[in-house]
Amino acid sequence: MLGVGHKRMKKYLYKLLRELKWELRILMGRYNFLFPIFFFLFERRWFSKIYEKNPDIVIEGFGGSANSFAVYAFESAQDRKFKIAHHLHITAQIKRSVILKKPTVIIIRNPKDAVRSLLSRDYYPSAKIGFKHYYLFYSELIKYKSNCVVITFDELTKDAGLMIDKINEKFSTKLLKNEKMNKSAIDSLLNEKKGINSAIPSNDRSYQKEQADILISKYINSRWSINSQEIYKKFVS
Repeated sequence: MLGVGHKRMKKYLYKLLRELKWELRILMGRYNFLFPIFFFLFERRWFSKIYEKNPDIVIEGFGGSANSFAVYAFESAQDRKFKIAHHLHITAQIKRSVILKKPTVIIIRNPKDAVRSLLSRDYYPSAKIGFKHYYLFYSELIKYKSNCVVITFDELTKDAGLMIDKINEKFSTKLLKNEKMNKSAIDSLLNEKKGINSAIPSNDRSYQKEQADILISKYINSRWSINSQEIYKKFVS
């Protein structure tokens, strides 16, 4: 019995530490002078690979919202290399981009689907944390949306060229779009580059999403879940 209790305690402490890390991420990710410290402490290798101090464009959204799809679709159509800020999933990156007057894209997905995607890939320790961070992320950014291009997950995955059209119209750019941006081509690229960590549907992912749905069902009527749905509706209205 002692062994079982010890394992449960370790599991509980591990979950608690993961939750604390995510709380730090969302808190420190609000400030330009703090978020590099977080990534230096906890995600240094990842940060060093993708951080762009002076990007040409920012493509960012909450996790599980086709961020990789958007970046690969954008890159596949352009005739030159762009410095793209992406995949930090923090608000400071977008706020800083607005201040610098850089072309900025905010991707948004229905909160239940976004949180389910992250839970199925074991990014979040609980659905509660997922909904909480979704709400905090977009509620902080809503006052910046008029300075950015906003595109939904459904719009993006149906026609990635729409993202290019919106950027060109909003920021008077002349970005390109072509047939390489179609969903099947980008999905293949994602599978090739990301392997088992890809967000592309598969039998394993289907099972994991079923398990994620069980976790979500416990919090679907919680304060954070309801707040997330409300901020989603405000953002896409």
